[in-house]
Amino acid sequence: MTHINKLGGSAKDGESLIWPMKVFRGAQPFDAVNKTLVTPHTAGNDDTAYWKNFGWEKAIETGMNVAGADFSGKVGFIKTDMSWPITHMVAPKEKALGCSECHTRGGRLDAIDGVYIPGRDANRLVNLIGWIVAGGTLAAVALHGLIRIVRRPR
Repeated sequence: MTHINKLGGSAKDGESLIWPMKVFRGAQPFDAVNKTLVTPHTAGNDDTAYWKNFGWEKAIETGMNVAGADFSGKVGFIKTDMSWPITHMVAPKEKALGCSECHTRGGRLDAIDGVYIPGRDANRLVNLIGWIVAGGTLAAVALHGLIRIVRRPR
């Protein structure tokens, strides 16, 4: 498998972000002698456009000439994948994922190790301390408001 673009980062490096990606897998034509991916001429009204004549050799020869790159004339196919950040082709809102589809045990992010994911990861002690702090804050605000009401000047 040839990776057209390889993304860096890791859950363990402390700097990477989770980013929605779309991965495209397929077979790409390549120059079997020069061992390089090629640029085929795909569309147009001329007889060298792939979608007009369905001939890879003509389409690749034309595309590589336009690109100013060498082409041996021998075409092969290689399995490839490429990752695109999802900044377009986003699903309509009716098909959008809910938070719990990723942020739960068994969710889409379940296999990512080395990072804390709210909803999937929990620590009973940390949760207890969080609830005590939140409850204490609410109680302190309520007590302060009550004291202000009782002691307000008449």
